[in-house]
Amino acid sequence: MDTTELLKLADTLIFMKTGKHLDHTQRVVLEGTFQGKTYAEIAEEIYQSEGHVRNIGAELWKALSEQLGEEVNKSNCRAILENARFHKSSAIVQNNNNHIKVHTLNVCTERQLTANSKQQNPNNQTQPHLNLGDAPEIRAFYGRETELATLQSQLLEEHCRLISLLGFRGIGKTTLALQLAEQVKSQFDYIIYRSLYFAPTPETTISNLLQIFSPSAIPPDITTQLSQLFDYLRKYRCLIILDDLQMLFAKEQLAGHYQNGLENYQRFFTLAAEVNHNSCLLLNSSEKPREITNLERIINIALA
Repeated sequence: MDTTELLKLADTLIFMKTGKHLDHTQRVVLEGTFQGKTYAEIAEEIYQSEGHVRNIGAELWKALSEQLGEEVNKSNCRAILENARFHKSSAIVQNNNNHIKVHTLNVCTERQLTANSKQQNPNNQTQPHLNLGDAPEIRAFYGRETELATLQSQLLEEHCRLISLLGFRGIGKTTLALQLAEQVKSQFDYIIYRSLYFAPTPETTISNLLQIFSPSAIPPDITTQLSQLFDYLRKYRCLIILDDLQMLFAKEQLAGHYQNGLENYQRFFTLAAEVNHNSCLLLNSSEKPREITNLERIINIALA
């Protein structure tokens, strides 16, 4: 893997951890490390003290260690990142013990479903309503057993309402999400997949979801649409997969900033995490939504 790819991977991991991309000095420290330079040589390049560069390096190694689940230092950073690019999963999971385990962000605040939710009984096999829209066909699935087991646990044991699956494009997020849907489908009333690749308005997306539950007239305003949708998500146990979330974000702006006219997606996703319902919204994206970072802070404070 070349230096550019390593920097991209490190930037993604640091962004997942801190909500901020690498700054100029951090990138220079990492790039110098990948090239085998000493702290003194890196410091000379950017006219900083060696001690300051060492401190920046120490902060980076700590953050990367927490994200990857193994000790990262200046000597092994390149090797671990090269290995992680192919063997780590594509998102981050944070469980109710506030412990980073593997890659899938789990945003949930309650472990118990409401009284009308479906009991998780392996003998209670049902035929769900499948509405997979333009979901790609899975021709083969191998590996990712750990990540798949973690996701299944978040759905069936932790009863999470919102999961964000993050990673580079082409790393296999869609395949993993669809394989998950195949494995858990007997525990849900509805399995729904929609791609956001062409950046539909939130009103269009929510109207499309409402039509799955009822073909009657759809209200025009977003507030009433959301109210009706969450009524259905309380009435039924649904898994809704929204793919290509990064296509909703504005170019050349802060990460996770929605395009004009698409801001109500933030409202939708925040409600999915915070209001009481029996379903789960699974978001696939190569860029982290800003509201997920805010929800992480809320949950971390609550669990401290």
